[in-house]
Amino acid sequence: MLVLLLEITGNLEEFTQLDRTPDYNHQYDDVNSVIQDLCEVLQETGIVYFRVGGFGQDIWPVDVAIDLATIIEQLPEVISSISEEHYPFQLDFYEQGVERRLTFEKEDKYIRVSCYSSTSWIPHPSSILLTKENILSQFLKLKNFYVQAVKIVCPKLSGSDLFTKWYETSF
Repeated sequence: MLVLLLEITGNLEEFTQLDRTPDYNHQYDDVNSVIQDLCEVLQETGIVYFRVGGFGQDIWPVDVAIDLATIIEQLPEVISSISEEHYPFQLDFYEQGVERRLTFEKEDKYIRVSCYSSTSWIPHPSSILLTKENILSQFLKLKNFYVQAVKIVCPKLSGSDLFTKWYETSF
């Protein structure tokens, strides 16, 4: 089993004071700068959690500020690859402490998801079979919950040109 989700345990509207005025320089900043800022603000709320589990570990050691940001950066390519059936591809949890890579390959009517670790942790099982619908649904829900959360907590930051362009052209 593989689980990827964003969990919200309270009212996000109570945290709009954490929003910041976007101050991005288009020469030096890109959408990843915005995504990192948005994830930092979501982490600051204390009620948003990034949950990942599977391959023998129910709860991976991931957080919102760093790990969610790295996954959100990769999300457009992942969703596109699944939707258009461009296999194989990978999803990297490359931050220190997690250091895992998921690879996705087509296998008959299923998608084989294999987990590779660069730490002492060993996935068991090392691969699973999922339906396209199952895995695509999880990624789309993750994207939708993320976008909804940032639009509530960070209307200024999520309204930046960089984020708006990324969202409109990526999904």
